[in-house]
Amino acid sequence: MTIAAALVSLGFCVSIVNSAWVSDDAYITFRTIDNLVNGFGLRWNVAERVQTFTHPLWLFLLTVPYAIFGNIYYVVLVTSCILSVATVWYLARYVADHWLGAVWIGIAFVTSKAYIDYSTSGLENPLSHAILVVYLVTLSRCRDDRRLIYLVLLAAFGALNRLDSIVLLAPSLGLELWTCGFKRALRPVLIGLAPVLVWLAFSTFYYGTPFPNTAYAKLSTEVPRATLLTFGSDYLVHSAELDPITLTVILAAIVLAFVRKQSRLLVAGGVGLQLVYLVWIGGDFMSGRFLTTAYLVSVVSICTSITGASWPLVLGLTGAAIVGCMPPASPVWARWDDDLSVTDLSGVVDERAAHFRQTGLHTVLSTGAPTSLDGQRMREERHRVAVCFSIGIVGYSAGPGVHIVDQNALADPFLARLPAAGGLLWRPGHYPRSLPRGYVETVWKGENRILSPSFSEFYERVFLITRGDLFSWSRLSQVVEMNLGFYDHLLPSSLDMVAFDAAEELSEIEGEGGRESETIDVNDLLRLADRFLEAGDAGRASVAWGTARSMGAQGEQFLDTCARLGELLNQGDHGRLAMKVLTMCAQGAPEDLDIQTRLAQSLFSQGEFVEAAAAGKRGFDFSEPRVEPLEVVADVMNIRRVPEAEMNYRAILVLDPENEHAKEELLVIQSEMPNLQ
Repeated sequence: MTIAAALVSLGFCVSIVNSAWVSDDAYITFRTIDNLVNGFGLRWNVAERVQTFTHPLWLFLLTVPYAIFGNIYYVVLVTSCILSVATVWYLARYVADHWLGAVWIGIAFVTSKAYIDYSTSGLENPLSHAILVVYLVTLSRCRDDRRLIYLVLLAAFGALNRLDSIVLLAPSLGLELWTCGFKRALRPVLIGLAPVLVWLAFSTFYYGTPFPNTAYAKLSTEVPRATLLTFGSDYLVHSAELDPITLTVILAAIVLAFVRKQSRLLVAGGVGLQLVYLVWIGGDFMSGRFLTTAYLVSVVSICTSITGASWPLVLGLTGAAIVGCMPPASPVWARWDDDLSVTDLSGVVDERAAHFRQTGLHTVLSTGAPTSLDGQRMREERHRVAVCFSIGIVGYSAGPGVHIVDQNALADPFLARLPAAGGLLWRPGHYPRSLPRGYVETVWKGENRILSPSFSEFYERVFLITRGDLFSWSRLSQVVEMNLGFYDHLLPSSLDMVAFDAAEELSEIEGEGGRESETIDVNDLLRLADRFLEAGDAGRASVAWGTARSMGAQGEQFLDTCARLGELLNQGDHGRLAMKVLTMCAQGAPEDLDIQTRLAQSLFSQGEFVEAAAAGKRGFDFSEPRVEPLEVVADVMNIRRVPEAEMNYRAILVLDPENEHAKEELLVIQSEMPNLQ
């Protein structure tokens, strides 16, 4: 068995090194680690306390070697490889009862794309796998009086590494607690759960919430449950198509558990519950990431069924593994492929294929550690604020001096509480938010400039919790109130874009008998859009206008409706959709300076600074100069610390000598000049 385990481990090691990479999401954690090591605390943006990581145990495991060696890329890959290879070696050496079982372990792990991909990746999976193996061995072999303490403690460490890993362990752990009885189980449970309870208490005190900010960003979306279930189903379907061996083995283990009545609760209960949970929460955009722990349990379950007389079973499983190697994305031979599709209409992505050319070990060995040119430019030019959708490598490259606003709210404690932006395409696990009017200025200036009274009040609460004095009584009381939902009434619902009966709505406009044609044309839809706009119903106005656009609507009436809709959406703080509507309007009326100016202001409010400056320049006419478009251009330059910002503010004062904003910014620029020289 020693030789078999060594050979299996060697083959697995070669496979993961060949496919080694680091995901963009891992760099979200790396930025927090870098800030911690450099004395800024456990923070993503140094100005506020927000828990952007979902794996405290993994973060602390990486922090010490990073503080010593300093290269986070190699630190995370070496740590991941050590844990992953050690896990496979232990399974092949001590869990497999026959050399055939060791062979099965090697075949199963080497041919699973999901398991190979996330045995590196920079995410917490390798540590989750190691903890899970120790839990499985303790569950099956430990007969010590402290067995329950060990199991609860291991489950607690698993939860510290990934809170929802408890779903997989819940059935087996629940049975242990039931068997022991309440009185006997109480003390072991309290002792075992101590690490989790301590962390939750610290998180609530320090961050103001017991759970990671990412949880609130994904739970506060108001995305319909039916949509989430569709996302979850698509996640499993995508995995089955891209990596058939993984789901095949999981389903085979569940069936085998029922047939042989072995570990039925752990496999059929735990693994089955994990799959149901994944579908219920809407899956994820990283194909296979959340299937690896269920896959490990399934592989171990099958392994324990293999004996010397199991040749037919091993041959059957080997045949299945060979079939699993046939897809072009199989880790057996594929590292990258220019013709390989990495995305899907469902939004689920082959994340390793998407990033391997930038963050794969083969690339890094020849070109150096991954970096983002945008992030480097932000660092070098000392940008004040940046608004991004993909925040991992960009945020890490930008360094602690740049405040990154995450449009998906994963790293923003204020935006995480807002509903997802309506009228936009959603990606599983990533739901963009509209930035309330004045939020960019609020982050930039460090003072509340949000226009909406309710948003402004809610921001004040979040500001005190995430930036106020840790020990102040007012902050601690608001932490309690925020977690109890006392301020949820300040947040509006998402944009309600529901379908409606156009014929019925038109009949109300024209009166009974006033409508002769049963056909709904473009003009009818624009009339409905106008009616909804007058009523302040931005949701149905968007549906009517969007349908008219899809039917080829053009002309002055269409553009006028478009401009009014964009204005109403902006007033309702549906900025992302307003930005898109006004962009379409500006394309149809490129000479309309007012539309270009409104577009520039909308783009700026959503953090699209480059496009905002371009629209501002298009909206400025030297023959009839106006302040509004010039303000947008000047503010963009100021945020990006472009020297010409001062010149533009002076130009604004020429047009409007009483402009307080320009006066204020000129004073700030002049006070900063000695520091920039």
